[in-house]
Amino acid sequence: MVNVKGLKIGEGQPKICVPVVAGNIEEIKNQANRIMFTPADMVEWRVDHLRRSDDIPSVLVALEVLKENLQDKPVLFTFRTAEEGGKKRISAEKYSNLYEAVIKSGNADLIDIEYFLGNRIIKPLIKMAHEHGIKVILSNHDFKKTPPADEMIKRMTGMKNAGADIAKIAVMPHSSSDVLELLTATEAMKKIENPIPIITVSMSALGLVSRITGEVFGSAVTFASAGRTSAPGQIDADELDRITNTIHYNLKDSDRIKLNESAKNVRFKNKRNIILIGFMGTGKTTVGKRLGEKTGMIVKEIDDMIEESAGMSITSIFEKRGEEAFRDIESAQVNKVSNMEGVIVSCGGGTVMRRRNVDRLKRKGCIILLRGTPELVYERVKRGGDKRPLLNRYQSRGYISWLMKKRRDTYMAVADYIIDVDGKNSDIIADEILEFVYNRKKRR
Repeated sequence: MVNVKGLKIGEGQPKICVPVVAGNIEEIKNQANRIMFTPADMVEWRVDHLRRSDDIPSVLVALEVLKENLQDKPVLFTFRTAEEGGKKRISAEKYSNLYEAVIKSGNADLIDIEYFLGNRIIKPLIKMAHEHGIKVILSNHDFKKTPPADEMIKRMTGMKNAGADIAKIAVMPHSSSDVLELLTATEAMKKIENPIPIITVSMSALGLVSRITGEVFGSAVTFASAGRTSAPGQIDADELDRITNTIHYNLKDSDRIKLNESAKNVRFKNKRNIILIGFMGTGKTTVGKRLGEKTGMIVKEIDDMIEESAGMSITSIFEKRGEEAFRDIESAQVNKVSNMEGVIVSCGGGTVMRRRNVDRLKRKGCIILLRGTPELVYERVKRGGDKRPLLNRYQSRGYISWLMKKRRDTYMAVADYIIDVDGKNSDIIADEILEFVYNRKKRR
């Protein structure tokens, strides 16, 4: 697994990478803004499409602009040569000089270096990149054919041995057998000694299956489009996200079942509080009120406590003090409710992202995760955007899915019990919670 700005490449669901394919800075800004509405986990800047890609100062300015417009999405810097499907030819000397300047700028989180440029070029660049904390993808692209699986394994193993953090190979299929060759090589790379994350792509419509089944076969990143494509076979990022989400949830649903089954054997009678967590729009407030009606317990809404303490709305706190100040106020309110007993606590979407908040809540509380799909959350939150500062600028299904993926693993790790809320009303969810926590049967 390779960690880039908190993005764990090589673990769990394949990360979606969307390309920026632009000729000038204005196009870069427009494409970056469009990407922010998508579920893209990372962005590849194909600098060979930039009109002034031969001018290093212009490239560095454009890269800085791109970073500024992508918030904390990792940026992969790529000059794809004409020999491997890119827009331009470039000499070895200019290639090296360009990459050295980008590495020193600190504005790239990953760089893509073409494997067949040879050790004279790739070795010094890898060394310099690692010295500057930048991850390296060694890549190979064949737009004419699909080599045999053994050959693809050999190339990716060579990339690993050369010092790559991630190995990538993209090939052109001419038959379903070609696609199977690529998938066979992908699967085999999981079994080599000391494996590294890999990216494998069978291009064109024929190879689409390789873009959606990475979690099954072992490809860590998949490429999608946000209006413009950089290779044949890329589909819309939102569509790809829906498909890979479906695959991920079905593959991992056994984890939810195991957690819920094991939790039934744990006694929560000494835990006097019910803690509701989950992404915004999953119904924590509504379910909390329903639980209060059914039990007579006091309901504490963390967001309401924050606004009362600060004397202003959450949106105003974000605008005037910033998110970090908001999280500090939130932690203070968590500390208050953690000292209470017999309360229902409805947490904000980011409350449990701080470990100390989780530790305090668990002392006297049973943590229930309300889990919904991005589609459900989007439909609910778009009606109340003024209360959702994290969504005020990029309110879309794709952006919501991106945020949800960033929090998903933490939610799963801290939950004592998980309830999928799609298709259920608050009364059904409340009864399920009470049956779990207190072994209280549902009313007929």
